[in-house]
Amino acid sequence: TGLVIYRWFDTNVRSAMESIAKNANLMQQLYVPKYAFPLAATVASTIKFLLVLGLLAVFLVSQGHSPNITWLALPGLIGIEFLFSLFIGTLTALVIPFLPDLRILISNGLMLLLFLSGVFYDGASIPEPWQTYFFLNPLAVLIQAFRHVLIDGQWPHWGALLIILAVSLAGLAAT
Repeated sequence: TGLVIYRWFDTNVRSAMESIAKNANLMQQLYVPKYAFPLAATVASTIKFLLVLGLLAVFLVSQGHSPNITWLALPGLIGIEFLFSLFIGTLTALVIPFLPDLRILISNGLMLLLFLSGVFYDGASIPEPWQTYFFLNPLAVLIQAFRHVLIDGQWPHWGALLIILAVSLAGLAAT
């Protein structure tokens, strides 16, 4: 579950990051709002993710994790992660044309994030004093929320998710 959620974020950010630079010629020929390119890249990645999420759901059901009422939280979780990855992707897409070498740093940062987000371990397994710092990572919060819903049959902790949503919306409005 963690890997599916992380890969969606990673794919969204990487494809959105390159979207403006790759379409520079098109922007010179006709007026297209710059935010349309990261948005299109994120939507395309999200469509692929929804297919993978469906396969994950089939796998979870085959492993004994039957759908329950908490799965109704999935559209909200998907929406929050969509907006968060759109914000990060748009932000990187706006910077990359001016600092193209930043791609390397962002790629390495995304690789580091793979190991710091709880993809391969549950955040609850981290010692209590360190959990506060671990859950400052928005992706760790999202992965934990998806696990709560899909595997544990629990409602996610909406407080942290609403903070991620607010930051994402504020960031998108500012960019």
